[in-house]
Amino acid sequence: MKKNNYTKSVALALLGMSLLHISCEDGDQVVDQITDDIARGAILRTITFETNEIAVGSSDYVFEVEFEIEDEENGTKVTDIEVYLSFDDNTVEEGETDLSGEEVFIETISTANFTVGPFGFPRGGYSMGLAEMLATFSLQPEDIYVTGGDEFTFRFEILLDDGRSFSLEDNTSTLTGAFLNSPFVYSTIVVCPPLAPSPGTWTINMTDDYGDGWNGASFDITIDDTVFNIALEGAAGTETIEVEEGASSIAIVFNSGEWDPEIGATIVSSTGTVIVEFIADPSQGQEQIHPFGVNLIDYCDLTLDL
Repeated sequence: MKKNNYTKSVALALLGMSLLHISCEDGDQVVDQITDDIARGAILRTITFETNEIAVGSSDYVFEVEFEIEDEENGTKVTDIEVYLSFDDNTVEEGETDLSGEEVFIETISTANFTVGPFGFPRGGYSMGLAEMLATFSLQPEDIYVTGGDEFTFRFEILLDDGRSFSLEDNTSTLTGAFLNSPFVYSTIVVCPPLAPSPGTWTINMTDDYGDGWNGASFDITIDDTVFNIALEGAAGTETIEVEEGASSIAIVFNSGEWDPEIGATIVSSTGTVIVEFIADPSQGQEQIHPFGVNLIDYCDLTLDL
């Protein structure tokens, strides 16, 4: 008797790369033979997951995911789902303490209250607020609101009525891909909210200590969807950018060149606020002068008046 398409997909996922040598001409006969000989597992297919960014200053953030259980018996073999959480402090400065937290068990949720979805499989979900996420690792809001990039990761493990369990380590690319979409793991990243630039004239003052220009270095200043590339030829120069009323975001990225320690620059907003400043100092290493290849104003200072 032919197995359904779901069973065949799971069988292929479990076998992974070992099937690459099998001709496509063997088709369903090969899959049917395989599924007769293996113990079939279960997957946790993502239905919705939209809250994957924690905006700095947003204390009401809630991690929320909806998933569907699929197995050889229409999802009824899965009895419970275990929830785990970890935290990666990706913004540790020199001399600071790494606040990363290893994965910890949070709780077990029963599938008894799941409802049957449109395809006949149990559907349910899980949610956790930011306050509880922080408390899990004894963190304060200011611990993650210094700069964008810190990350919380939820991992789910499904438990079957026969004692087996499945999670990330049991996945293959077939399970995590677009068809079955069963990653078992969901990450949420702390991001800086967009900063709105003040309308008017912004000024970029540039110098080069050697006097031969910036040798490939430049600024990329992005206002909404418009990118201005600014660079210096010669020993000194000034450029201006007109910011229109209603502009909603600005990003300033420095692109490294061949002789960065010779470079000096200030960027001043229309309000007179110095947004970026560094001086030429050939005796210093370039990392000591300014950050490279990153948004120079992306440090989540909500009090900054652009």
